[in-house]
Amino acid sequence: MHDSAAGGEGRCARTAAHAARRGGGDATRRNPIRGPEMVRVLLVRHAQSLQNAYMEGISAQIARGELAPTELNKAMRDAPENMDAGADSPLTEKGAAQAERLGEAWAPLLASRAMDGKLKLFVSPFMRTLATADPLMRRLVQSAPGFSATLLPAIMEKGGLTAADDFRRFDKIDALTRAGKRAEAMTFLKTIEWQPMGMTGEQISQLFPWTSGNRGGSNGPSLPGNVIVPQSEQWWRNGYEGSKAAAVRVREVVKWLDGPLRE
Repeated sequence: MHDSAAGGEGRCARTAAHAARRGGGDATRRNPIRGPEMVRVLLVRHAQSLQNAYMEGISAQIARGELAPTELNKAMRDAPENMDAGADSPLTEKGAAQAERLGEAWAPLLASRAMDGKLKLFVSPFMRTLATADPLMRRLVQSAPGFSATLLPAIMEKGGLTAADDFRRFDKIDALTRAGKRAEAMTFLKTIEWQPMGMTGEQISQLFPWTSGNRGGSNGPSLPGNVIVPQSEQWWRNGYEGSKAAAVRVREVVKWLDGPLRE
């Protein structure tokens, strides 16, 4: 599920703020959320992260011919802390400004839905997605005290989170694959004991007190990747998520949006 930050800027996806609404009124220019007896879904991509900004620099080097396109993945794996490919990267100053603009633009349109109990908002536990949603949620909570957003790991970015040391093991996997030893590369991949990544539930609660759900004994809807966010441990422990697993997860999320959540 790809999202877009305020102004369409920011890259490498995934906050997903999902706005679901039932009932009331004809469509108007003043409030695009209004509509006859339907569920509307608003997908919001996270704002620019440190990782995005670093990737933009690497992409510019490739465009100038200073770096081979085949070196992109390795360059991102070797990036500085919080900028590397698997990092739980925070927002840049530009990203924080984008998130503020998102809140300014959408809070007035969504506030009445939040007050009426007709708004549901979901966000993945990534730092960049939570920080993107924060200005919007702070404004909504002012209008609708007690309103909260549900942590939903199932809508996270493809790949999950991966420690830099673990990701550098892909240098060996790439070398084996280029040498025609794909089976050996896959065997090596399966032997990796992934380091835990991401924030703990307690850290998320302290930084983003408007979050709720998916902690302790319940992991919400039964969806691939929808892991429990424990209070005292880092929430992501499954390492790198491959493309096939990500595709299955996204398909199941779409079914959930159009089925159980809708009902």
